[in-house]
Amino acid sequence: MKNLQQIIFAIILTAATLFSGSCISQNSKDSILPPLENSFRLNIVNPSAEWHFVRNENALYVLKVGLNYYGEIILGYPSSIEWQFKPMASISHRWYYNRLKRLNNGRIVKKNSGNYVSLKFMALGPDIISTDSKNSDFIASLGPQWGMQRKYGKSLSFKLEIGPVVYWNSDNKVGVELSGGIGLGFIIK
Repeated sequence: MKNLQQIIFAIILTAATLFSGSCISQNSKDSILPPLENSFRLNIVNPSAEWHFVRNENALYVLKVGLNYYGEIILGYPSSIEWQFKPMASISHRWYYNRLKRLNNGRIVKKNSGNYVSLKFMALGPDIISTDSKNSDFIASLGPQWGMQRKYGKSLSFKLEIGPVVYWNSDNKVGVELSGGIGLGFIIK
């Protein structure tokens, strides 16, 4: 029953994220706001390749493949920190909500800089390196994320995102947890 409640909670959060993006617009046809851009990025932190595909004036899809650091802090006696490096793939739909405000304040909005909310699906494969002896071969998660992405200089990119997700794994475990990520890399195109 608890798993069902967690899944229903995640579905409600996901629906709220999607509907909030379609109900509010920050652009008009006469806006001076530069459009979002298709781009390709290589990330150094959590090594990966990331493709951005424009959906409309405020939204884009992001496809990402690479390696992911997956960690967990276990409190109690004894306490421990477990971590794993796993191959990963994710797809997300991002809706940018503050680009016009950033532009009006003289901040950079090129190369998809701005704050966003998104719906993200991520799949993690078997471990490459791990300290966890009882880990799962497959983990998948789905949930809303809040994030910010910035461009510095010619091609440096920084991203931070966080949000609740429903996860499930190959051991038939289902739950809700807080997921987040940091990205630092280069905009190639």
